[in-house]
Amino acid sequence: MKEKQTLFNYLYESLKEQTLTGRLQYGEKIPSMNSLCEFYHLGICIVKNVMRALKLACK
Repeated sequence: MKEKQTLFNYLYESLKEQTLTGRLQYGEKIPSMNSLCEFYHLGICIVKNVMRALKLACK
């Protein structure tokens, strides 16, 4: 049985994959939180939590 993916994990993995594959270059600005909300059809709380987690993962 396939494990259900949360919206948090979906966005987190998507942005991580884009970074690792070079679609988002080092030092390049990522889209704004509002843009991510619109593109992924997510609430601002989820996007803020993902950004916080990605920031912590980079330390």
